[in-house]
Amino acid sequence: MTTNNTTIAPATPAHPDAAILAAWERNKAARAIYDALPISDLPCGAYTPEEQALWDVMDETEELIVSTVAATPAGVEAQLWIALGHQITLNNECAAALRGDMDWFDANGTEIDFVQRMTLAAIRSVRAIGGAA
Repeated sequence: MTTNNTTIAPATPAHPDAAILAAWERNKAARAIYDALPISDLPCGAYTPEEQALWDVMDETEELIVSTVAATPAGVEAQLWIALGHQITLNNECAAALRGDMDWFDANGTEIDFVQRMTLAAIRSVRAIGGAA
């Protein structure tokens, strides 16, 4: 639209999965900070205030991701990465899943079970359909 010789661009619609994708980015950022912290000498399940704050972010973002219906392949991919992260028990595999690192799995993921391999296949499929998260 042009008025008084000024062009006003139409509003760009938000990405249909903006909430999921923003939560996924916040989750990955919190996880990266958490993974870089020195290992605490607290008992298992007990966290320092800094660790607890990061867990709170991860829990909040995961709850948003799981409770929101995705509308695009990118949104589905973010949901699948979170699901994969909760299927795995080894720290290096879990960290790779929760940062969305397909390259790591391609290089190192030979010992994962069928359900985890199927989740990775689904991630590859949604990437082929419409791009990565």
